[in-house]
Amino acid sequence: MTPIDYLNRAHTMAPTPGEHGTREEWMRHYAAQALAAFAGFYVVTHEPRTGGDRPEIGYLALIGHTSVAAVLGLNASPDHLPRLLWQFEPEGDALNGEWEDYIVSVLDRLGINPADLDERYAADEFGSPSRAAEVA
Repeated sequence: MTPIDYLNRAHTMAPTPGEHGTREEWMRHYAAQALAAFAGFYVVTHEPRTGGDRPEIGYLALIGHTSVAAVLGLNASPDHLPRLLWQFEPEGDALNGEWEDYIVSVLDRLGINPADLDERYAADEFGSPSRAAEVA
């Protein structure tokens, strides 16, 4: 799959809620978008390339990390948000994929099986039902 395929699948599973969307719907949307961007980033950085540039990398990193920040903002109390934003930044020592672990747990809690968005995960690792057949 290409990075755009991952992002399209995320949009299918958790579309943009719109003006009257609930907090939970927005969290689902941004969490799905974040994991799709991270999955696309992984594919782009681990597949053989013939050219020297990878223009998608910056775009995917920006989508992934801003989506994580949006989920944190929707999920955390205002008192804890600054600390959490710092903890989930590489500068704040989140160098081992903590932001992805967080997003995966949010998706599972909100009913989206992370394996449906990223084949690096197995559907049976999560409590949420898989919808892979519906979105394939």
